[in-house]
Amino acid sequence: MTAVLKNNRRGIRRENSVKADGYDLKDLIERVAGVTGVKSDEIIRSGRRRKASGARDLLCCWATEHLNVRQQELAGLLNITQSPVSMAAGRGRVLDDELKLNFEI
Repeated sequence: MTAVLKNNRRGIRRENSVKADGYDLKDLIERVAGVTGVKSDEIIRSGRRRKASGARDLLCCWATEHLNVRQQELAGLLNITQSPVSMAAGRGRVLDDELKLNFEI
């Protein structure tokens, strides 16, 4: 049984393998908080503080790319519509590339 699960995991794409390891959105929020220095409750709270906005952008990017979270789910969590989540994910991708941040768990 264990061998079957290991072989099955190898076939799963990277973002799904992260999710399969038990890493969820709550863990990701904590990871983003650690990387950006913004408290996790400030990431979720609405507002336009530059540092918190950057952390939300990064959260949207990593959640959609690495955890395969639906943008609609993030919209509900952040109390915004899907369109701003999409734009935030794009800004987060740029931020991730510029700062050479590491998603690794």
